[in-house]
Amino acid sequence: MRTKILVVYFSRTGTTKQAAEIIARKLKCGCGEIGDECDIKSHGIIVFGTPVQNAGLPPEVSDFLKGNDLRGVKIYPFFTTGGIYRYVIHDLKSLCPLSRINEPIYIYNRGSGNAVEENINLICSWAEKICAQEGIQ
Repeated sequence: MRTKILVVYFSRTGTTKQAAEIIARKLKCGCGEIGDECDIKSHGIIVFGTPVQNAGLPPEVSDFLKGNDLRGVKIYPFFTTGGIYRYVIHDLKSLCPLSRINEPIYIYNRGSGNAVEENINLICSWAEKICAQEGIQ
């Protein structure tokens, strides 16, 4: 039986949501915002998106991760940012020490006003890489 995949995100401005929805379509899986009633415990693979705040994770994301047991879950993180993101992957790893965290992508806003459009090739190729690694057709 194939492990269930879920895209989970937190979004302040809609950028992370927009990227999450594209990724979910590519992966042919569900997508939900933290705080929604997403049953993340029944999924072995989580694609997790969040904006970067003060070079790290927003407090809402930290609280969500602290409140969920993601032991043994494989996490594919993606981060939306317009600035410094130095601590964000460290923050994620420290809050999910028993998860298998894969190499993230950083969706960087270079000033056009739409980071997702600027990075659509990166987003799509990353999702396709996940499909190949997880056997999704």
